[in-house]
Amino acid sequence: MWAGIRGFVDARIDGGAEAVVNALGDPALGAYFTQMFVTTGWYDIMPMIPISQVIGQLMGTGQMEYVRQSATWHAERDLKGVYKLLGKLPSPVAVCRRFASMSTQMWNFVNIEIVREESNKVESYASGVPQVLAPWWLRAAECYTNVVLKASGAKNGRVLWQRPLPDGSAHGVPLVRVPAVTAWDD
Repeated sequence: MWAGIRGFVDARIDGGAEAVVNALGDPALGAYFTQMFVTTGWYDIMPMIPISQVIGQLMGTGQMEYVRQSATWHAERDLKGVYKLLGKLPSPVAVCRRFASMSTQMWNFVNIEIVREESNKVESYASGVPQVLAPWWLRAAECYTNVVLKASGAKNGRVLWQRPLPDGSAHGVPLVRVPAVTAWDD
């Protein structure tokens, strides 16, 4: 994810990662953002909050619009590469199943459980999401999934997150559980 964010920044922001580091104004965050990220490594996600705010400001769009554009860009890129087979899954339901298992591989804090499947929708919930990270993560997951749904043949695919509910805490960080309906037109 972090390597992809750096790729997005280099492609979309004048001055690329260097411009982000300069705008961050925090040497620790700058050092974090410019470290060598390898795709098989695990990295802290919490710096995403201030970093995504700065990237949104540099783009002139705001944080959540940056998240939408970045997640869409990542999904389109991934469908041409590492996750090429996602777009070839036989149905949108299969995409939802695969995304649920893929999420636990990508994010060590979230668990997505599918609780109901129908021909044109899947009901699920994401649990263990840090409350402070929820707006960013939900937007990114929604936009990424929408691209993959479309690639699988879903018409008007969309993820509809419901209101986050308290889900305990981990390491002193409040968590939320978020129900979702992923739907598409038959």
